Amino acid sequence: MIRRAMLACLVLTLGACSDSETDMLLSRLAEHQERLDEMETRLLDARDGIDQRLVVANNSLRKLAMEYRGQHNDVVDQVTALQELVAELGALQGMQDAVLSGLKEDVARMTVQINKIQAAQSRPVRRSVQPASSVPTIKPVAPSFDVTGIELRGGRHFVAVASQGAQALNQVRLLEVGESFAGWRVSRVGDRSAEFISGSGVVELAVQ
Repeated sequence: MIRRAMLACLVLTLGACSDSETDMLLSRLAEHQERLDEMETRLLDARDGIDQRLVVANNSLRKLAMEYRGQHNDVVDQVTALQELVAELGALQGMQDAVLSGLKEDVARMTVQINKIQAAQSRPVRRSVQPASSVPTIKPVAPSFDVTGIELRGGRHFVAVASQGAQALNQVRLLEVGESFAGWRVSRVGDRSAEFISGSGVVELAVQ
């Protein structure tokens, strides 16, 4: 509409102007037309840039919305987990209180029992005095022989014994565990002594 009005005005103006004026007007018209074309091109470029920015902004908004939804879901899950944990802690606290109450009751009962035992122990106890035994202690009779030596033969220990006062070697006898001499049986042979058993007791004789 604006260009048509301008053209109509221009035609009327040209009809009333001389040739020189007409040329000048046409030159100005060409300049204005060039400026209009340049402005139109700029407007188109600006509109394309704005459209691209709108697309980028729209994509950013969608991405932010998706991230917000994901973060919102994570927060909801964490809150739910915390609520479940608080419930579990409450249940554990109740169990702990019940256990502590039972322990306190057990301690109270044990304290009463200990007090009773201590009271019973503090009472004087009458004990009957038993008379001393009148049975005399019987000491074993000493053997009538001496140990003259200890010998090792074939991996076995032998004890050499001889009657008291014996002077000859043929009066010395070698005994091992289990053998007897003068009513005494050899029960053990050591490095420097031997043990003998009889009906009157047990004696240990060292090498003379």
